[in-house]
Amino acid sequence: MKKLLLLLLLSACIATAQVKKGKLIWEENFNSDSLNTATWNFETGNGCPDNCGFGNAEKQTYTTTNHKVANGYLTITTKKEGNGYTSTRITT
Repeated sequence: MKKLLLLLLLSACIATAQVKKGKLIWEENFNSDSLNTATWNFETGNGCPDNCGFGNAEKQTYTTTNHKVANGYLTITTKKEGNGYTSTRITT
């Protein structure tokens, strides 16, 4: 009897926890063929002169061209170029 009561109580707690979900504030589904620049910010360069390597010695230079948006996905590509790499860095 105690096990059944415990099981019912546990089930009620789980059901209550599932009902109390957070409210969605923002969502990006990448349903376009480009990034929405009203929402996304490109961070370009290598951090120099103020923060070269962005504080962790990255050998990466950020561009606005190493990405694509297609079929609901954002794909960021890193490319080896000379002694370093290029990629895309974005923030919201």
